[in-house]
Amino acid sequence: MQQHNALFFTIPGITRHSGWVLLLWSLAVLRAQAQEHLEPIAAPPAAFPQTLSITAGDSTPIGLPFFEDFTRHHYKTSTAPDTGYWEPGSGVTVNNALAVNPPSFNAATFDGLDANQQPYVSADKPPQQLTDSLVSRRIALGGLAGTGQANSVYLSFAWQAAGPPVVQAPSGQEDSLVVQFRRPDGAWVTFWMKNAQIRRPFRQEIIQVPNDYLHDQFQFRFLNYGRPNGNYDVWHVDYIYLNANRYAGDTLYINREEFAISTGPTRLLRDYTAIPYEQFQAFTSRQTADSVYITANLLGTQRPLAYNVSIRNADDDVELRNLRVENLVTPPSYKQQIRLGVPIDDALVRQVTQEPTTLEYRFMLDASGVTDPARLNNDTAAVRATFGDYYAYDDGSAELAYFLDYGQFALAFYAPKRDTLTHVQFYFAQTKTSGSGRSFQLKVWDSLNADTARYTQNVTVQYNGAAFTEYKLDTPLVVQDTFYVGYFQTGSSSTAPVRVGFDVNNKTPDAAYINLGSRWTTSSVDTSGNFMIRPVLRSSAPVTSTRPDPAAAALRIYPNPSSEWVRVSPENVLGITPERLLLRDMLGRVVLVQPVHHPDDYRMDVRRLPAGVYVVQCELKGGGVIARKLIITR
Repeated sequence: MQQHNALFFTIPGITRHSGWVLLLWSLAVLRAQAQEHLEPIAAPPAAFPQTLSITAGDSTPIGLPFFEDFTRHHYKTSTAPDTGYWEPGSGVTVNNALAVNPPSFNAATFDGLDANQQPYVSADKPPQQLTDSLVSRRIALGGLAGTGQANSVYLSFAWQAAGPPVVQAPSGQEDSLVVQFRRPDGAWVTFWMKNAQIRRPFRQEIIQVPNDYLHDQFQFRFLNYGRPNGNYDVWHVDYIYLNANRYAGDTLYINREEFAISTGPTRLLRDYTAIPYEQFQAFTSRQTADSVYITANLLGTQRPLAYNVSIRNADDDVELRNLRVENLVTPPSYKQQIRLGVPIDDALVRQVTQEPTTLEYRFMLDASGVTDPARLNNDTAAVRATFGDYYAYDDGSAELAYFLDYGQFALAFYAPKRDTLTHVQFYFAQTKTSGSGRSFQLKVWDSLNADTARYTQNVTVQYNGAAFTEYKLDTPLVVQDTFYVGYFQTGSSSTAPVRVGFDVNNKTPDAAYINLGSRWTTSSVDTSGNFMIRPVLRSSAPVTSTRPDPAAAALRIYPNPSSEWVRVSPENVLGITPERLLLRDMLGRVVLVQPVHHPDDYRMDVRRLPAGVYVVQCELKGGGVIARKLIITR
């Protein structure tokens, strides 16, 4: 295994969201100029959909220890609480964007939005009420009653009010976060409560579970009281730990003996998070960042650190290279943050992006000395770059909504190779005031020095939840070198401005411009985050049908690699109906054929097949095939 020296250093006093300081300054500038605005969105950011259907929870009690830091594998694919630990139906959202400097990656956010990211009440000024709740599954504590451990059962957790400066802090006396325990007779009793709070770092609490609550149907729950009409009166909870053999001062973070990842890796590309693969190959200058970093909290004593970085093709989950960094001496300070990094292999990136793909850098902290699987959750974080048919500065999640009082907005992109601009995608951020149906002009410029835009098309705002809305250009445009895409907001913004999603997790490098009437100037918030507008370059367009292209349709295979059963999930592709599944080996021979008649047919039994690389083909009714690689291990 190849050894690499790490780019390793400490950053005294660093905070996970130090970029929010710059954002505070930007907000002050915006208020003074009253031309550009940032405001909270009506729903928290979500890279994955919440669970929409509410079902009865599992009544089987679980045992101790109960530990939740919201970093298990479940949270790689969902923002809803894991029903292995929590009752279904919670309105909280698990995310890594709204809390400031949490103990580890991800926290549970409580606000006035339900599980579908919609306000509980649509009224403008509703009274405070119960909004979000997070209820544990039943926990078997009866065996501890009457034993020497009966007085040693404690629940601890970390909490924070509000978070970043744009998130509404709990302000009224009725705004509160509550913890309750369930008695043997089913009644709930409050054991802890905090009312309206100023912004502050995470704080830990620890509560003893009384002897008469030690029964096999024990549960605890967090309740939020506040305004039920949006992302207001926000609280965050993390590091929830229930166990015996504890004491009132037992508040040491226990997820890892040494480290916990607190921020995900920095981006792979220098300027973009996504770039058309043909354009990436055409660049003569380096487009990858020099290095990629994560930030980890030192939670225990000083020890040598080791970690791996796995470079993978995310489409197939195939590892391309593994870098090992080890024997790094950590700082002696308790709870100090450190920054870990590795150089990006630009040659490897260019080698594997000869065709559309998604590349992933996956950091894995060495968990030597930690044997409890429940404490190994927060040892992995990953960052991806997409090489497809579009440009993006953002990471796909919006923390804020951006809008102008009036005027034009333009976002710059660079195409070293001649190509065709066929679509433009907008992420429309929802707030209390809906802008659905508002008309505006989609615009494309070759130069901002020109008197008029090269292309103008009248469109309307169409919300698409936590996703982008794509507009097809009536006339595809050939672009090369610097070009700009954006919009002209006609009329007054007082009733329904065009609100574009704003991602604060990365910074756009001098790419955004506004024109309020006579000249173009750099946006005042250009260095605070990313505007969520994406140009799409599809050389094979114009598209003449609304039917999805089967060759480009999404097909998910999991688990991959696998040794027993594989589930194929193409049902998320609208307008496409699978007819049968085929599995081919690398010689092209069909080794498994499975017709598709009902949902169970999406499962494939590969237990009798030898280890190796295979191709899953999903044949579609009416013609067309979707294919994905599958790795079988033994």
